[in-house]
Amino acid sequence: MPDYPMLDSHKLIFAEYRQKLRDIPDQGDDPDTVLWPSKPDFLK
Repeated sequence: MPDYPMLDSHKLIFAEYRQKLRDIPDQGDDPDTVLWPSKPDFLK
């Protein structure tokens, strides 16, 4: 996201977090069994 200021050290962590979010549909159809990724500390 070029319009959002982010430290270079956070970019990789953020990219991995976003990928985990995109992979949620691969976990199946039951929303009660979804394993949600932890939000990186710098986003809290």
